[in-house]
Amino acid sequence: MTDSSPLTVSVIGPLKPAMERVKDILFRPFNFEKWISIAFCTWLAGLTGGYPGFNFNYSNHQRIQNLSPVFQHAKEYVHHNLSWILPASALLLIFFLALAMALLWLSSRGQFMLLHCVALNRGEVTVPWKKFSDAATSLWHFRLLLLALSLVNALMFAVVIVWCVLRFHHPGHFFSPSVLVALIPVGLVFFLASLVLGVIRLFTTQFVVPIMFLRGGTWSEGWNELLELLGSSSGQFFLYLLFQIVFTLVIFLIVFLAVLCTCCIAGILLLVPFVGTVVYLPITIFTRSYQLHYLAQYGAKFDVFKPESQEHGFLPLKNAQP
Repeated sequence: MTDSSPLTVSVIGPLKPAMERVKDILFRPFNFEKWISIAFCTWLAGLTGGYPGFNFNYSNHQRIQNLSPVFQHAKEYVHHNLSWILPASALLLIFFLALAMALLWLSSRGQFMLLHCVALNRGEVTVPWKKFSDAATSLWHFRLLLLALSLVNALMFAVVIVWCVLRFHHPGHFFSPSVLVALIPVGLVFFLASLVLGVIRLFTTQFVVPIMFLRGGTWSEGWNELLELLGSSSGQFFLYLLFQIVFTLVIFLIVFLAVLCTCCIAGILLLVPFVGTVVYLPITIFTRSYQLHYLAQYGAKFDVFKPESQEHGFLPLKNAQP
């Protein structure tokens, strides 16, 4: 059971040791081969991106009205070509689901590989790939579950949108006020569900993966332990979530200024596959180190930088001393 730690937990305190960790891993001394190895692990870990946003532009009402004939024509075309549209859509869906599953599997392996490099200050690929195979597979299963829930959430939202448009559609008006009114509560539910799933994904990557790294257990065991910690330190973790907003904005500002100062050269490099990962690596190491140092404030049994975890790999809960 997680003890209520009397230690002061700070969202600012981990910043300095995280910066020192970046220096130790990448610059003390500088090793190009090590840099590339860690970048490869980082690239694997980041194969799956974030949740796509929705961007509707209502600035031109006339343009939206002009979409009505297009919508009507599209509806008729789909109705008369269902014989091949449905099978083609099913094949595309299967293909993209298979691709998503494969990328999630590789990303799950990469999560532990990156953590291994940051925690142990090593540029290794083969060792963590083999060592954390079972833990990564368990993580993959949980991320598949989250993916399924996200797809169900998005599908339900899409179905309601289509139903509302078909139900309240009027000639000359692509979106009538009735459609918008009907979508408000549905959109709110979709947003809240997406927010909850986003926090679960965030905590899984930032905290459950390190716990699995230390214990060698499954995702359910890692989440059980994290939930005990959340139960006793909910206020601190809520503050952490708020600070993540500021943290992300500051990182974005730093990258933006770097792009401006290099006359967009840095921005071009960041867009190149894998090259962008190599260039961005110091910030990635800093971000991951910050998360790990924050978690370590809750006791030694959550510290991936302990000699026990570095020498022996997993640190069983029964042997961990807070």
